[in-house]
Amino acid sequence: MRYSRLSQINAGNVSKLKLAWQYGVKPAHPDGSVPNRIVPSTEAVPIMASGLLFTPTVDHSIVALEPETGKEVWKYDLPGGVAAPLRGVTYWPGNSQQAARIFAGLSNGRLIALNAKTGKLVPGFGDEGVLDLRTGVTARFPDAPYHMSSPGAIFRNLLITGAQGKEDDPDGPAMDVRAWDVTTGKLVWTFHAIPHPGEAGYET
Repeated sequence: MRYSRLSQINAGNVSKLKLAWQYGVKPAHPDGSVPNRIVPSTEAVPIMASGLLFTPTVDHSIVALEPETGKEVWKYDLPGGVAAPLRGVTYWPGNSQQAARIFAGLSNGRLIALNAKTGKLVPGFGDEGVLDLRTGVTARFPDAPYHMSSPGAIFRNLLITGAQGKEDDPDGPAMDVRAWDVTTGKLVWTFHAIPHPGEAGYET
């Protein structure tokens, strides 16, 4: 709804706000001009949980920052050529047996689970912290693009994900909605966004 009841920043004091810190921003030249180069961009909104800010960066990494200072608490560097999630990450608060986690969908069709305190991959989730979202979906289209375009959603013990594939070509990997066990990465259910034979709506 783009509305917040918070009142610390209002029409009377917004003009007095000043920059406190910045992180991962390409610097301008001393004269204020922007360097003559292509600067990658991000659509991610950092999320705050357990006293930290979590966000992907344009430098192919995911970081946890102190919100008061911008100090880097941990940084997870992605493999070469793999882009960080464009629109952000997902936070799961953990339970009595499992520590809090950060989930991120990568440009190569993988989903990773990071320990929210350490930034390390979580053993026991998928293949030692990495889940291949392409498995069972892209076998007939090995070269087709397929990845999460937006952060997953948490519901109880499930991580619910969407997918982005060949938007202009229905003959490609299925862009289904799927739910995964948040602790193990096991697939729990799949909803076919485009109905399969025998399912409601297939005849249309």
